[in-house]
Amino acid sequence: MYEGEWKINKKEGQGKLKFASGEEYEGAWKDDNRDGRGTNKFANGTVYEGEWKLNKKEGLGTMKYKDGNVYIGYFKDDKREGQGTLWFAIEHTTHIS
Repeated sequence: MYEGEWKINKKEGQGKLKFASGEEYEGAWKDDNRDGRGTNKFANGTVYEGEWKLNKKEGLGTMKYKDGNVYIGYFKDDKREGQGTLWFAIEHTTHIS
């Protein structure tokens, strides 16, 4: 389901799309593509907030993975590329005797 702005039968401007899989995107659209700043919540719990171009992560963004890891940095063609920092989640184990 898409709710937002349209231009000549294409998603254009700001809008929100909910996929049947449970994935959701809210942000900028251009010519029916995620393009500009937006947030994508993946069905597995991972969240990406940042720049998009032609439906791919492109530019500066933050990826919060379902396992607790966090990457802040640059993306190109949907992959981490360029300057960035990846923080790893640390599991704490408590031993009771």
